[in-house]
Amino acid sequence: MKHKNVNGYLYKGETNTKVLTERMKFREYVEPIWGTYNQWIQNGRFVTYGENGTRLFGRTKSGRVNIFSVFNVIQTKKIN
Repeated sequence: MKHKNVNGYLYKGETNTKVLTERMKFREYVEPIWGTYNQWIQNGRFVTYGENGTRLFGRTKSGRVNIFSVFNVIQTKKIN
């Protein structure tokens, strides 16, 4: 399954895609669309109170590990 963020970017890396796939199965999410808290705000949605993010890992250009949390679209609501 291909997982993408709210801006259409495909998540890469075996570990991150495996984590997202397992989270979708465990939580029974139907849409493979993910985003950070700030990405959802920028796209007119907010993360529902009490929701927990899924931690992913990335590397910066300098090689440092970057840990961040993403939320599935099901965990968000439209901003009125």
